[in-house]
Amino acid sequence: MRLLPAPRDAGRIPYPMVFGTLTLLAAAAAWIRLSPALEWIPPLCLFRRLTGFPCPACHGTRALATLATGRIGPALALNPLVTLLALASLLLALVSVIRRISGLPLLRVEMGSRETAGVRAAAVALVAANWIYLVASR
Repeated sequence: MRLLPAPRDAGRIPYPMVFGTLTLLAAAAAWIRLSPALEWIPPLCLFRRLTGFPCPACHGTRALATLATGRIGPALALNPLVTLLALASLLLALVSVIRRISGLPLLRVEMGSRETAGVRAAAVALVAANWIYLVASR
């Protein structure tokens, strides 16, 4: 795996900033969705309704809403994977903004086929570990 400078051009989409913005919007929406005035809205997890088990993303909305208030520990307890992905997204967006403002080149990741397979396997393992945690903690 190598980090390489990416060429700057007008057509390039700044994905870290896009995902960071989406994370902020999702956290704000989650915070609004879980405000006391809207508590009458039932949970929407169809998987949990059908099986009785939480899905890998269960409590993700609550985790984002908790994270929006600045409480990282309780957000991690609700859904560690959603919380860590949100924090990573915000960090990458911040780094991207700083690099863009300072004139430093943008970065891109180059991986071989084995590394790509390893990243995919790690992602599946993280989702499985998160799901095991959610099932065990409820």
